[in-house]
Amino acid sequence: MERIRCPHCGAVNQDATPQDPCWQCGKPLGAPPDEGASPPQKEAPVKLTLEERVALRKAQKQRSSAVPALLLIVVLLVIALIVLFLIHPWR
Repeated sequence: MERIRCPHCGAVNQDATPQDPCWQCGKPLGAPPDEGASPPQKEAPVKLTLEERVALRKAQKQRSSAVPALLLIVVLLVIALIVLFLIHPWR
């Protein structure tokens, strides 16, 4: 089977035949588009300014650098608990 783009809503239907209904709008994929209906419009990509791109990159970098630090804290805490368990006098 193949991918078919719905002539009504523009959704891509995978493993479909022209007789199958569209997963998004439910209309048959082989039916001609409605009269007077405009073809589906794709949204234009958003253009970011230099300042917005820099701010976005800084935010992504801060998020990615927090994960290793948190992981290190958890590992050190587990090691400390193991050491305390091993040296604890069991009397």
